[in-house]
Amino acid sequence: VDHFGLRKYIKLNTAVKKCVLDEHTGKWKILTKAWQSRRGEMRRGSISFRGDVEPAPVKSRRSSTVFRIKAAPGYTYNADFLIVASGTNQVPRVPDLPNCSAEIVHSADFTNAESLCKGKKVLVIGSGESASDVAAQSTDVADKVTLFARRDFDLAPRFISKFLTEAGYDERKILHEQDQHVFGPHDMLESITNSRVLSKLPLAIFSLALDAMLSETSDLHGEDSAAGIITKIDKKNFKKDFYAFDTSAPTKSGGVLAHAVACKGLDIVISPRLDFTEDGTIAHFENVSFMGKEETVVDKVDVKVDVVILCTGFTLNLDWIELEGMDHIEANPRKWFKHCFPPGLGSKIAFLGYARPAQGGIPQCSELLARYVALLLKEERMLPEDFALQALREGQAETETFYATPNNTSLVEFSPFANSLARLIGCEPSAPIFFSPLRFIKFWTLPLWNVWYRLEGPGANPDACWDVVDKYRTFDTLVPMPLLIIFILYSALIQPFMIIEYI
Repeated sequence: VDHFGLRKYIKLNTAVKKCVLDEHTGKWKILTKAWQSRRGEMRRGSISFRGDVEPAPVKSRRSSTVFRIKAAPGYTYNADFLIVASGTNQVPRVPDLPNCSAEIVHSADFTNAESLCKGKKVLVIGSGESASDVAAQSTDVADKVTLFARRDFDLAPRFISKFLTEAGYDERKILHEQDQHVFGPHDMLESITNSRVLSKLPLAIFSLALDAMLSETSDLHGEDSAAGIITKIDKKNFKKDFYAFDTSAPTKSGGVLAHAVACKGLDIVISPRLDFTEDGTIAHFENVSFMGKEETVVDKVDVKVDVVILCTGFTLNLDWIELEGMDHIEANPRKWFKHCFPPGLGSKIAFLGYARPAQGGIPQCSELLARYVALLLKEERMLPEDFALQALREGQAETETFYATPNNTSLVEFSPFANSLARLIGCEPSAPIFFSPLRFIKFWTLPLWNVWYRLEGPGANPDACWDVVDKYRTFDTLVPMPLLIIFILYSALIQPFMIIEYI
């Protein structure tokens, strides 16, 4: 904040109540209120207001003064452009649970397992990162924890090298002690999911390698190890779709969940339906296809429940954004250009944080989008004339790709997404072919970090890029996994095509 001189632009203890696009002036009218939160309210997204806040005098050194000048009556600020960076986790999605008399808590309200779950029988609903983390933490203190999912899902360990080599792989412990470890690229999951060379690898070959890796690791450490649990769950998922790793976002807390199953007594129940019996404390499942640690077909299962923790995600609420003389913005990122620009508004508004890589992090996408937005604001770039049509085409392709998770409309495939944004920005990098063969190898084998997009174009800083890249040895990204020789041979085979593509 201080390095870039941003502090003077930040307004704390303030909530945005409403943003209205004036149909006559084309400017945004923004209403804010003073925000006083109690413990937990920021986490839930609920807000307590105190009094009305008028456009009060502000010290001239505060840049917010600029936005208050000639503010529309009844509003606090005017603005030419609006950036929404509040993220997709806005309104907790709470499913109906008829007859349930157990205590029900959404993960948005989960602070710690000690106060909520100690000595109780806990049912966690969901299969994503939150469900994995909440279920694992609950096993520390609860009498019994069961995780319920309606459909098969995909687990992935964060620390791939330790997953392959440690029989007692404990991801929570590694995360807790990560300051004591020195991790290289080959230690992280992204080394096998997010590099240029692997993005060129045919999905069938990648899926074969993944299947072989899971089988070998399970055989090495045992079926009831964390690796064995991940293997069982993933292979069950892959039975229906051998390419499932590419059609949904794997739960990256998979190692956390698997260790809880292997070592802490967590049970998993996969069933298409959950009902509560008349007394309200018995969860009833039918047509169960996975129970406990095993892929087991059971007609029905009953589970005693004291607490239900909903890890069921969130929905978008854009009602606070009003467009005079126009329809509301549809809360479906798949219809926004690069999940940032809704149709019909040009570059008057941009959403950051609404494109999530299936393998990777939201900040990676948002950083590239922020660079593009900055260029648009400086009028150094223009949105494509058919950006709304492009958004529909790309959104349809994403829907078809990620059909296994239809409600997660922010998912993107990072490599093509990042490269398409780089072309819009003008920062798509060229491979260092002739001057540094070793850097050329790193360019293709290291993960697709955003620093690569600083080699060329607006905001280029190649020295900073190479300062990061040169910290690692040439083959630091190679993971000792089955079929590794296929990756190496394939990489060598397509080198001529790589050179043609990136010169």
